[in-house]
Amino acid sequence: MGLTIGIVGATGAVGRKMIEVIMERNLPVSNLRLFASEKSSGKIIRLDKYNKEITVELLTEDVMKEKYDYLLFAAGGSISEKFAPIARDAGNMVIDNSSHFRMVRNIPLVIPEVNSHVLRDIEE
Repeated sequence: MGLTIGIVGATGAVGRKMIEVIMERNLPVSNLRLFASEKSSGKIIRLDKYNKEITVELLTEDVMKEKYDYLLFAAGGSISEKFAPIARDAGNMVIDNSSHFRMVRNIPLVIPEVNSHVLRDIEE
């Protein structure tokens, strides 16, 4: 069974890069959900490699309360501030690309080339 991954800010440059990396790495994703603002919800993201299209969903508190293996945030600090705690409180692993939580106690700053072991420590 594959992973369920959500990307918040999927239509922006960083969100699109996250999608690209997931596809390039052939991660075992069974469910990829893409979220954005009302302005971008409803857009279609084409995944040529899988001959598949995904409709971008509106980011809401309710969708952040659903279960994901990973939720990747690429939407800016104010979005992360509001929605990441909701996702975390629902038991999800949240990875935020913004600077909002950068100096917050008990939230690790992970730089894969330096301290990727922190992620393994969190999951154990």
